[in-house]
Amino acid sequence: DPAWLAQYNAEKARIFGPEPKSGNYGETFFHAFREVLARPSLASLADDLAASDSASEAVIMGSALGYQCLFFAAMGIRCVGYEMIVDNMVGVAQATARKHGLDAVLGEAFRAGDARKVPLGSSGARALVWLNDEVWPDDVRDALLARAASELPVGSAVVSYGPPRPGEAPLPSGLRLVDSLRIHTSWYSKEE
Repeated sequence: DPAWLAQYNAEKARIFGPEPKSGNYGETFFHAFREVLARPSLASLADDLAASDSASEAVIMGSALGYQCLFFAAMGIRCVGYEMIVDNMVGVAQATARKHGLDAVLGEAFRAGDARKVPLGSSGARALVWLNDEVWPDDVRDALLARAASELPVGSAVVSYGPPRPGEAPLPSGLRLVDSLRIHTSWYSKEE
């Protein structure tokens, strides 16, 4: 829809500025998403989240139109996705879920918010935090990783795109690299 694309680009520029890479979005395909969650480092947590009746959940930062929350829902995992582009991402995701009767399954999954400020999960409950941070500025990525290290309970996990960038700060105390793999994304056939 050309009208939506124009509105989205205008909203994106207001939030992220005119830098062409700022606020860009890509997609992680379902088969690649499942490949990530099947890794031994995440499979147990994913299974526990799917079996849990508690507040444990997946939290997506930079959730765009919400497709990753649909992926988590397909696996029986409660999900909340945060996105800064309110009208043309969060609003469209909410309207689409309502239109197709998915709001009963997803609840209030699609929320507006700045990843640097929103909850990383339910208080005290384990979470799987998925950072769609491929093109985030280093200071934003570093801030999120520092929050994850200090706020997430033991047994939680963080998924981040890409290895540490040259000159990027090491992982904060409380986080450690457990696993790495290359997957097929819309922007690269073998993203790490």
